[in-house]
Amino acid sequence: VHRETQAANILVDNKGGVQISVFGISHKVEGVLLGAGSGKLGLQGSVFWMAPEVVKQSMYTDKGDIWSLGCCVVEMFSGVHPWPRLDQMQALFQIGQNRAPPLPDDISPLATDFLRCAFNLDHTVRPGAEALLGHAFLFQPADASEVEGSD
Repeated sequence: VHRETQAANILVDNKGGVQISVFGISHKVEGVLLGAGSGKLGLQGSVFWMAPEVVKQSMYTDKGDIWSLGCCVVEMFSGVHPWPRLDQMQALFQIGQNRAPPLPDDISPLATDFLRCAFNLDHTVRPGAEALLGHAFLFQPADASEVEGSD
């Protein structure tokens, strides 16, 4: 798990290739998940992109990176990090109270649904990367004939 996913750590080259950088607090997770009692994964990362389970230090899985991905999408839509009107402590409190960041007002219903999936407060039912890759927000053909013609 990356544990520091944010727009500042996503690099795009001149051909559109994307790489994630800054792996200083990444961790290889053995098994499905690690609890706070393991002593291996404390509160690390950037507050504005943290999932509630990370803030509470109750559990950390790859689903925390899915939450952070949603924060990156908010950042791409709005040009500012999630919780832009709050300082870090205020954001930490909001996230710790199981609140998702506010969504931009002017996004499509598909984008809203994608972000609601990424910001599912229950990490055990928050979709993983494979499920989100199939979300209609990421695949919006210009017309229905493109869908029918693809097998």
